[in-house]
Amino acid sequence: LMKDPKVRFIKHDAFTLPLEELGPFDWIFSDVICYPERLLEWVKKILASGITKKMICTIKLQGDIDWQIIDDFAEIPHSFVQHLCYNKHELTWFYCE
Repeated sequence: LMKDPKVRFIKHDAFTLPLEELGPFDWIFSDVICYPERLLEWVKKILASGITKKMICTIKLQGDIDWQIIDDFAEIPHSFVQHLCYNKHELTWFYCE
């Protein structure tokens, strides 16, 4: 996959990566290890920028689950949250405008 000319790998802190300088993107996929609140903040920033219309992100959970933050993801228009078969302590958020 890494040899495919249509795939570009960039090793960088996801939260400081200047996506506006690199996009627009057909898709953004994220499996970043962070608290759900931080992911939601990042997702909202990306959506507000308009650089993509399709995203898939894993929401990492631990301890007591804050269901309100899961609802906050689910309330984003054109999106839903799903628990997939191989998700252990995480959920997957899908967005497609």
